[in-house]
Amino acid sequence: MTGRLVRLLLQLLPLLLLRGALAASFRAPHPRACAPTNRTLSIHYLNLDRSVARRWHMEKQLSELLAGPRDAPAAFRRVAAQRWPATYMLDREVQRLLPRVIPHKAGLPNFVRGMLGVRDSNMRLLRHLMSSRSEAAAEAEAAEALYLVLEDDVILYPGFLDGLNCLLGRLPPAWDAIKLDCHGPCVVAATGLPFVSGSRSFYRAAPPPAVPRGAACRCDGIPQGCWFCGGGYATLYNPGSFARVLDVWNATVIDDHDCQLVSNALHTYCSDAGLVSFEGGGGSFVSAIPKHH
Repeated sequence: MTGRLVRLLLQLLPLLLLRGALAASFRAPHPRACAPTNRTLSIHYLNLDRSVARRWHMEKQLSELLAGPRDAPAAFRRVAAQRWPATYMLDREVQRLLPRVIPHKAGLPNFVRGMLGVRDSNMRLLRHLMSSRSEAAAEAEAAEALYLVLEDDVILYPGFLDGLNCLLGRLPPAWDAIKLDCHGPCVVAATGLPFVSGSRSFYRAAPPPAVPRGAACRCDGIPQGCWFCGGGYATLYNPGSFARVLDVWNATVIDDHDCQLVSNALHTYCSDAGLVSFEGGGGSFVSAIPKHH
């Protein structure tokens, strides 16, 4: 038992150290600069049964987040958080879905197993949220409820709830999903077409029209190929869009769930306000929607 506890602590220590270091470096969105909203926020984090250290990491930061300063008004009317059991894909399930996986990823068995597991976890969660609400409740809730889905190695900025509340005032009238772990405006070099929409810290995550995959892009001034995936560690969903998102994920060809969110069939946006980071950031992850490092 002692050996197991030591191993868990060794797994947890890097997460805690990184979280403390990043908390000081995030670009805080001026805490309490926006009036509290009357909306509710439902937080769900994906976690494998066997990933105990990551569960501790999430429970600790979520409990601190929900406690909040006692002398300050709450950013949201109500916030609740709970774990959602993530899917570990068995060999037979991987083999069943493999013919539908996008060709350039189908030859990476370990990657595909994780990709399919994350996709299935998100799909099961959204289906659960849809089925657990009555039609009348869903209509009433759609105008005021928000659903946040987190992966279990995400790190939340201490002022996350206030920062998220401030971002809500910038939302366009029609939106389906908001990726909260993106950064920096990207511009297609050949045309100069920007992704930026609304403000520096809020932009549309979609391929610009008439620009093929692989066309030259400049993100934060750095030339790179256009790859419009990324940004799946913290995603905010509009409950009225669950069915549309599931339709996109149910496409004949299977890709990473975050890649498929960046679709002309959805109104997906990105925030670079520095509200979250992630434990796995290493610098080799190059995307037109990059992560914080």
